[in-house]
Amino acid sequence: MEGRGGRVELRVKAQPRARRAGLQGLFEAADGPRLRVAVNEAPEDGRASRAVCAAVAAALGMPPSRVVVTQGASSREKTLRLEGDPALLVGRLEALARNPGTGKCRPTAPKGFEPAPRPGGS
Repeated sequence: MEGRGGRVELRVKAQPRARRAGLQGLFEAADGPRLRVAVNEAPEDGRASRAVCAAVAAALGMPPSRVVVTQGASSREKTLRLEGDPALLVGRLEALARNPGTGKCRPTAPKGFEPAPRPGGS
């Protein structure tokens, strides 16, 4: 993962034709860490690549048009370009890495943060 100039480069490993779609967490590949993304689509005519982009965009809460495959369009190992604020995107990606399998980024509260008490005492 590398952020610069309004974009982040994210390295992923696609798992097409998966039974359960979603982001599966980080794993160590021979060339460094990659985010594993499982999709239901078959790797035909770019369908799996489009599904990977859509899954990453949905998990990060951004439009799919802001996620583009820059390398590996016909490979399971891909590099995606995420357009947006690099600091925000990196923070969301780190949250996803802490919560593998959920496909959602759960922002962590800052240190010292105390949630407001709920009405009714619970």
